[in-house]
Amino acid sequence: MRKSNPYRPVIIGPGSWNSINPLDALRIPPEEHRVIVTVHFYEPLEFPHQGASWVTDTEKWKDRHWTGSDDEKTTLCNSPREGGALGTGEKPSGFPRGIRRLFQR
Repeated sequence: MRKSNPYRPVIIGPGSWNSINPLDALRIPPEEHRVIVTVHFYEPLEFPHQGASWVTDTEKWKDRHWTGSDDEKTTLCNSPREGGALGTGEKPSGFPRGIRRLFQR
């Protein structure tokens, strides 16, 4: 593609339907500067999937609210789902570990 479109931005994401979990495995060539990385992050699952028809038993999650409290952020950073999308045990710093890696190039 770069041969015919050397300056066109390319949108890419990691495996597993662009889940943030495998973001650390995403490799972008160091000479590539026109890439937009997209990720999906659904933690805590009960918030974005409340009432989702394709997930079972979501009715009990209805009317959940995200307030951004320190407790919610700490829970998010320690999420064990899928091996923990963040799972670092670190205090919230604004970016999940995999996203911070992208800015350390």
